[in-house]
Amino acid sequence: MRNLLSIVVLSLFSIIPSQAEDIRNFQIEEISIGDSLLSHFSKEEIEKKQKIFFPKSKKFFRIPFRRDGNTYDFIGVYLKKNDFNYKVHSLEGSKYMDYLTCKNKKKKVESELNSIFKNKYNIVNDEKAHAFDETKKSMVDISEFYGKNNYLAARIICTDWSKKMEEQEYFDVLSIYILSKEYSAFLINEAYK
Repeated sequence: MRNLLSIVVLSLFSIIPSQAEDIRNFQIEEISIGDSLLSHFSKEEIEKKQKIFFPKSKKFFRIPFRRDGNTYDFIGVYLKKNDFNYKVHSLEGSKYMDYLTCKNKKKKVESELNSIFKNKYNIVNDEKAHAFDETKKSMVDISEFYGKNNYLAARIICTDWSKKMEEQEYFDVLSIYILSKEYSAFLINEAYK
């Protein structure tokens, strides 16, 4: 049985654990790593979405889906270019909230994931200026779960955009990511290098 990774109204995070052996057993909005996105959206819905590529490679791209009234405010699905089966390689669920609230929620999410996985993954925490903001006034607080062979399995990120970035319609947000091994290798070795 797959586990449901979701943000709920009261606690903003809830996992229903049962046989949680691997990060791939989790779902974001009922989507799992390895699913065909065609099981959740029509080909027309997928094709009309804007493809957001990475700075140094077009091997993978992200498409966003607004989820008004759902657990998340939006989800991001990461797909491989020219894969017409639309296999999901990574998922992102994001909920808008202020930075201090986000940091508190992130600690709870990290603790719950760590207990479910019984310390299977090494956790790396970092707080730094957001690379996308050239002024370096935006901040990110990141927790990353690494498995064997430097495999990045999950990320929990709080983003605090500067006033200037907020004027450009960037909003403070809590984001939870689940990654396949193939996508993890791409993100670490190709996407930004």
